[in-house]
Amino acid sequence: MSLLVVRHASDAEAKDRFKDIEGEVSGIEAISGLGDVARRYVKKGAGGHPIFNVEVVKGRFDVQIFNPKITLGDTTVGPVCDHAGLEKLLAKAVTRLP
Repeated sequence: MSLLVVRHASDAEAKDRFKDIEGEVSGIEAISGLGDVARRYVKKGAGGHPIFNVEVVKGRFDVQIFNPKITLGDTTVGPVCDHAGLEKLLAKAVTRLP
């Protein structure tokens, strides 16, 4: 599981970056009650494995938590938790932003 926090130069830049990914993934669902805008989606990783993603923009900050499912040899590892679990972690992370 990975947590990525990006501080952009402005609120507008953060929201523009948030909109840029919409052409790269499908099945985007809005998450209400977190930050300025938030969403969840599944992106395909290497080998076609799903990567569960949740993302929020709050002010100039863009926070993403993603959780890949990968296969190492014959063993499938992850995802550690589903979108509901990732959203709980994301909500906690948002409370720590200025």
